[in-house]
Amino acid sequence: MSQDLKLAEDEARRHAEHEKVKKHVGDEVRAEIEDGADLKRKAIGEVGETEREIRRARVFARIRQVVDFVFYVVYALIGIEIVLELIGARERAGFKHVMNTITAPLLGPFRDLVSDPSIGRFQFMASWVVALLAYLLVHVAIRALIRLFAQRRTSL
Repeated sequence: MSQDLKLAEDEARRHAEHEKVKKHVGDEVRAEIEDGADLKRKAIGEVGETEREIRRARVFARIRQVVDFVFYVVYALIGIEIVLELIGARERAGFKHVMNTITAPLLGPFRDLVSDPSIGRFQFMASWVVALLAYLLVHVAIRALIRLFAQRRTSL
């Protein structure tokens, strides 16, 4: 009988130990599942944030493209005016008149800024080259400003 009692006590102790281990393992599994859910929520949040950053970058890329296009048109118009003056185009010619009308607002502030050397009808418009450089600097400054706004905000 004492043997049966020892076996019963041993069985009860093993059962209690088994329940204790089972509870510990269950707690660990639940904790890992909760951590996994937290990781999943965090990953979903990061994906959403990345998508917002991509949309924002696309908007600023489009703005940069428009700014570049406008300045490239300005460069082309000023370049054509410089070439027309270099080759001595007649002021009465229709194309020259149209170009003068289009570029007047762009080149007006730079007219007679520096002396423009000439030989007969051929004239090198140095003040328009200065205008080209000034517009280039404005273009670079605007692109830098766009880049400043487009950069990803980081938190410390």
